[in-house]
Amino acid sequence: MTHAFKTTVCLLIILGLILPYVAMASLSEIAGAPKCAIKNALRNILRDIGEAIRKFLKAVIRAAACAAVSFFTGGAFGCSTPDKVEDSATSQDTAKEFIYDPVARCISRGIFDKSVNGVLALVREGGRDGGETWIKNWRNFETNAEYRGENIFRAELSNTKMCDYFEQDLKNTFGVRGKTSLKDANTRTGSLDPFSLRVNCTLPSSFNMASYQSDFAGNGGWEAWSRLLEPQNNYYGTLFGSLDEANKQRNIEKSSDLNQALAGRGYLSISGDGKNAASSCKTRDLNGKCLIYNDIKTPGSTIGDSVSTTVEKELEWVVSSDELNELLVDISERLVSRLKDLRAPDKEAPIEIVGEYQGGNYGGLPDPEDPVEEPPPSEPNPSPPGGEPGSLLSDVQAERGNYGTPMTPAQLASFLNAVAWKNSSNGWGLLSKPGGTNCPFASGPVSCDILFHKPSGLHYDVLIDSDGAATPTWSLVGSVETSRWLAPVQP
Repeated sequence: MTHAFKTTVCLLIILGLILPYVAMASLSEIAGAPKCAIKNALRNILRDIGEAIRKFLKAVIRAAACAAVSFFTGGAFGCSTPDKVEDSATSQDTAKEFIYDPVARCISRGIFDKSVNGVLALVREGGRDGGETWIKNWRNFETNAEYRGENIFRAELSNTKMCDYFEQDLKNTFGVRGKTSLKDANTRTGSLDPFSLRVNCTLPSSFNMASYQSDFAGNGGWEAWSRLLEPQNNYYGTLFGSLDEANKQRNIEKSSDLNQALAGRGYLSISGDGKNAASSCKTRDLNGKCLIYNDIKTPGSTIGDSVSTTVEKELEWVVSSDELNELLVDISERLVSRLKDLRAPDKEAPIEIVGEYQGGNYGGLPDPEDPVEEPPPSEPNPSPPGGEPGSLLSDVQAERGNYGTPMTPAQLASFLNAVAWKNSSNGWGLLSKPGGTNCPFASGPVSCDILFHKPSGLHYDVLIDSDGAATPTWSLVGSVETSRWLAPVQP
């Protein structure tokens, strides 16, 4: 079979071969299969042309050597002419080798990649508050659970009726600034009575502390005194009872989270629809922080098993190739990158396939019609390449002095913008945060305590307890996609 004829057959037959796969693959995978199969066929044809040239040159060299031997020996010695070897491959073998196998592998790889990407997208974005499902920092994970327990206690306290002569002072002590509903939430723990009942004032509703102090006998005398000694009827008794309740809520949230994490082997369960941050939370406090998460829909162990299976199947894909031209050459690069950082998006360009289709790249050669990406323009960065930027703690401390305590969400955004604007020439900005707890900004909601250095991709926590004392700090959090960087505006 000549190369020209083989090329013509490949191009004409491919369209007819695609139709049987309609019931097996999505339209996107099928649409890429003709291009994939054509390139694979052409690659194999070029390989055969190279082999024919090699054989021709070998025959020429052999003939020249034989002629030389015959000449110098006077024809006593010579070389026999080898019989022509006929091509034993049948038309069916050729079709399978050049058409059916590449098309089937192209479509199946496309479907496989789509499934893997769907699983990984859920794992990366379907967790609590729209984040990852795995635990990135165990210390922060445990302390965040404790903080959530404290906020649940504050919500309990906000709905509790106490003796009016110390109620507001006690609520101010714990930072309660308004009522937060805890409807349908189980908050009673370690006691037969709920907290609201244990600290409920038992003095008559007509009792007035100022009148009692001015007229001891006329306002209950010693009987009132004995009742004032009951824990729920005096400030310090209720204070100690509140501290005990805060500790209970702190411990139960921490225990609940740890048990969930251990059961999921480091992965947390999915409690929302996996599409946005709001879906995972059932009840939020006045600052927008989640207090109670929705019921679990997918256990963390299932998430972990899915990730493990994804890695195993990609390895199986390599070893399942039964011929050399079906072997994936560079899939290990993506697999290793994924194991190093599961958050990182998959890179399709470095994946090279010999005789196979993968994400629009064949044998590492870019398509002529594909646009060439120009490198982004360099940005000012006083730090050495790859290094951390200089600390802005002094600027953070100076700007913090312009605000009172506590700071409102709008003030927090204004504070961050002022510091970022002062250092905007070095690439500083704010971190976009559409979901969860955020602060209003001109370009959209932002994180309330983060400054983002775009040149290095690093972001820093600059406030401890931003919704409370808002104490200046300078703590590296890590790297984040630069697409979430927001430029500051002139204050």
